[in-house]
Amino acid sequence: MLGKVTPSEQVVLEGSTAHFQCYYSGEVIWYFYGTKVQEMYSESNDLIIANATSSDEGVYTCHNRSTVNQTSTANIVGSAELRVRGIVLLGQREGVIIGLA
Repeated sequence: MLGKVTPSEQVVLEGSTAHFQCYYSGEVIWYFYGTKVQEMYSESNDLIIANATSSDEGVYTCHNRSTVNQTSTANIVGSAELRVRGIVLLGQREGVIIGLA
């Protein structure tokens, strides 16, 4: 079965939560630059990154996991890019002006 990951790109503020969904019927494994992040078998196969920081920025890939003839394989279902932006104080007069870095 073919699958996909949504959203394919997400920008969040530092300290907030990023949420990606891997649409695949079966067990999936999430990777971040080749390192296993999360392994799951559930209806949603979601990856949730709480309290995101700049070290969480990058490409996450969702792989399906199957076993054929006692050999385990993992193929890419889809990928998503996370970008994290900090909050910067741009100026102050009567109020506070906030911008994204």
